[in-house]
Amino acid sequence: MISIPVRIYVYYKAIQWKMDKPKGIGKRLNNYRKSINSNGYIIVFSCFQSALNGILNAGSIIPKIITISPRWAVQLILFDSSETRNAFLITIGHELTHKDGDFSMLSKEGPDRIFISWVNEVHADFGAAEKMVNGCKQKLLDSINYKSEINESIINSSKLNKNEKNRKLGSHPSWSQRKKYVERGTFDDELIKEIAKTTGCYNTELIKKVREYYKSPIILQ
Repeated sequence: MISIPVRIYVYYKAIQWKMDKPKGIGKRLNNYRKSINSNGYIIVFSCFQSALNGILNAGSIIPKIITISPRWAVQLILFDSSETRNAFLITIGHELTHKDGDFSMLSKEGPDRIFISWVNEVHADFGAAEKMVNGCKQKLLDSINYKSEINESIINSSKLNKNEKNRKLGSHPSWSQRKKYVERGTFDDELIKEIAKTTGCYNTELIKKVREYYKSPIILQ
């Protein structure tokens, strides 16, 4: 079931951009959901997920559910293409990888917390490719390019997101940084150490624990 607010959001965007009024929004989005192997997790398009800033986003915090921002509904309905579907599929894979279990950030602060967060995010990028596109590096890079182009355009033009422009070391690495890591082709011990250096984390005991937690490398093709 696709909520009425999400359907209205898509319809509103079509009117705003002077596009043909879309038909069968709910049915089409449901078909997208059903076509993806989400390992039993429910995919929910939700206006509570980044609706105000209008970016492409998803979340895995709620048990048994993956929440999807309404902007994804807009892209799937108004800009349906192989590029859109690939980026959406990898987004779901990213959240599924988080569902498998991240290294805990509980009680961590400063560079230690940023380091763990970055490693978790980059691991989820690699895991998404492994789960959804047979480890295809190019498809993962294509998805990053797709999402970064849309989200950065929104951030650059939105007063709501003006603080995002100046954020240097946040909970997520930048799109360019994520792309750089993916281009290496392998999530492994060396990449984790590189992320520690970039985030200014010099807690050797923590770095060791994170390396042990993610001891299985992911090699893209």
